[in-house]
Amino acid sequence: MDSRVPPNRDFLWPVVCAIREQGGSGVGVSQMFERVVRRMGITEEQLRVTSPQGNPTVKYRIGFTRTRLKQIGVIDNPEWGFWVLTERGRTATEDQILRWYDESERNRRNRY
Repeated sequence: MDSRVPPNRDFLWPVVCAIREQGGSGVGVSQMFERVVRRMGITEEQLRVTSPQGNPTVKYRIGFTRTRLKQIGVIDNPEWGFWVLTERGRTATEDQILRWYDESERNRRNRY
């Protein structure tokens, strides 16, 4: 069984879909986590993978993904722990989101 956790980029579309499943009106962090894990087929073994500091890697990557999706204007959190799709996020395709993310990451690397 493969215990490697998928890279950050692979979490983008599942996070958007987790909110879309709720009609885009919003989803809490724990409900999002459950939906993303189910959608991606994350195994129990992958859920046990931690960083050297002991933090669960899958949980961290989902959090990282929420931050990046917010930065590219796809999702927003109008209140702590609650995430909604923006207008851009409601109409975006998977390919568009991946392209926006890749552009954002290139721009981030070029700044430093």
